[in-house]
Amino acid sequence: MEQKNEQQDVADLVKMVSKTVEQMDAVMRQQSITASVTPFSGKSGECRQWLAQIDKYAFITEINEFEKKKIAFQTCVGLT
Repeated sequence: MEQKNEQQDVADLVKMVSKTVEQMDAVMRQQSITASVTPFSGKSGECRQWLAQIDKYAFITEINEFEKKKIAFQTCVGLT
């Protein structure tokens, strides 16, 4: 019985550590996006450069098209 409790404790600890690592990864990814992609203010003259930065970031980090769309939404400012 005690061994099962210990195994469950270890399993719970592994889950907790895994979730913490996922959260840290998400924060680090967001910081990386912020450092790599200049926010887009909606000015048409900045659009090509902004899209090129997103494409470059996507290529370097090997992300898919859906993730690129999320980055576009995350880096838009001032759009109504």
